[in-house]
Amino acid sequence: MFALFTMPACPFKTKKEGDQLQVLDLIRKTYVAFTPEEMVRQRVLYFLIKRKQFMPGLIEVEKQIELFNTTKRVDILARDKNMQPLLLVECKAPSVNLSQKEANQLARYQLSLKAPYSMLTNGMFHLVVKNEGNKIRFLENLPDFNEIK
Repeated sequence: MFALFTMPACPFKTKKEGDQLQVLDLIRKTYVAFTPEEMVRQRVLYFLIKRKQFMPGLIEVEKQIELFNTTKRVDILARDKNMQPLLLVECKAPSVNLSQKEANQLARYQLSLKAPYSMLTNGMFHLVVKNEGNKIRFLENLPDFNEIK
């Protein structure tokens, strides 16, 4: 069920702010706390842009959505050229074992966004899904941006 593809090494740009290490976010163009989850998020962004040819201008990070009368934040939302949701990515720290709990979180976000593709990752293991109406299909890899359209 999990895809075992590797993501390329990401050339992180970091700085120290007081006692906190920060990393330059590839999309937001600002420094953010370099947590284990943020490391995974930045690696996924680099992977999407450099390996899968997603356009940075069509990617949103920590996108706020309304879900069951609450506000949630989606780690990564990539859109197609018509600005429709294309790929939803939920990132977890490498220490988090991906389980049904995390998959359910991704599924809840998918209820709101209805993106054709979803991905759950802890940086080592990846769950990549093609959403086909009421069915899902597990994929071994994420298609390139130009293959998805």
